[in-house]
Amino acid sequence: MTKHNSNKDLNNIYTSKALVPYGSNLSSTVGYPRFTALERKSILIPNNLFPVFIGILLSDANISRSYKGDARLQFKQTIKHIEYFYFVFSKLSHYCSKGPYTTRTIVHKKEHIGLGFTTRTLPCITELYNNFYVDNKKIIPSNLFDLLSWEALAHWIMGDGTYNSGVRIQTDSFTVKEVVFIMNILMIKFNLECSLHTQRGYPVLYIKSKSIKKNLHNLLPYMDNSMKYKVLGKKV
Repeated sequence: MTKHNSNKDLNNIYTSKALVPYGSNLSSTVGYPRFTALERKSILIPNNLFPVFIGILLSDANISRSYKGDARLQFKQTIKHIEYFYFVFSKLSHYCSKGPYTTRTIVHKKEHIGLGFTTRTLPCITELYNNFYVDNKKIIPSNLFDLLSWEALAHWIMGDGTYNSGVRIQTDSFTVKEVVFIMNILMIKFNLECSLHTQRGYPVLYIKSKSIKKNLHNLLPYMDNSMKYKVLGKKV
């Protein structure tokens, strides 16, 4: 067995002249021991991963916070979306102490199998919680205009979008006022034509077909192959 030389590794770090943007080389911390308070404070969300967090928070991710403690994020997908689940996990495993786990939920007396992962409790996740939650209820943050990007929108569509010539996004957990606010952002920032529909009495956001087709080049680069049908339609 080759003995690991930590001094040599440190010397390489100190003498390297390579320019490495923060966040471009983050690795998984699954299986690592519990972090100290100082280590947890040093973990940040870099620019290249921030849109992923925003997109999944607008769709399938949830954050919980313990009393006076930091928050952790949980992300779940049904087993049929396993490719997209691992697409997200591969990007965010730096924030996790454990690997994915199996989930089981009962809806209308039918069992649904899925996968989930939960991040460590971290100050950087608490910052997201403070932006997206009021009284422990998820909201649309007032600064969404600044937070939303094409990549974040792509994740939102992959999580909550349904192809219907254009794209219907399930926004039924938000108020009509919040959905109108989202529509204004999509129209002003991304020049997307949108309309407000109702489904079982709840507001649903619809992005028109013409706008989707015109902006495929802005969305597809950020989408997992298994989810591209949500903007392209399923092949017959």
